Amino acid sequence: MKKTPPELALLNAVQKHKGLGPFHISLYTAMLSLWQEQQYNIPFRVTRSRLMATSGIRSPATYHKCLKELISHEYIIYEPSFDKHIASRVTLVADKAGM
Repeated sequence: MKKTPPELALLNAVQKHKGLGPFHISLYTAMLSLWQEQQYNIPFRVTRSRLMATSGIRSPATYHKCLKELISHEYIIYEPSFDKHIASRVTLVADKAGM
């Protein structure tokens, strides 16, 4: 079975999963952008402020809701750092989208 790259995984999943919307896509796209900036390291580092700025999400509540839903539906693996000086780690999971 052919594996879909992470760049397309969420976009393919949106067609099947009605609970995902534009904020989820925007946040996931922001993660893709940071992943690319970090030369596709797995996992890669993210901060809330950077993801919110890149995705255009202004509300922390919306950000956390979308992040929790991406985690619960297993589109990403999120490892929080709990240290304001160290960014959290994210891994994009392409397999979840049904490839």
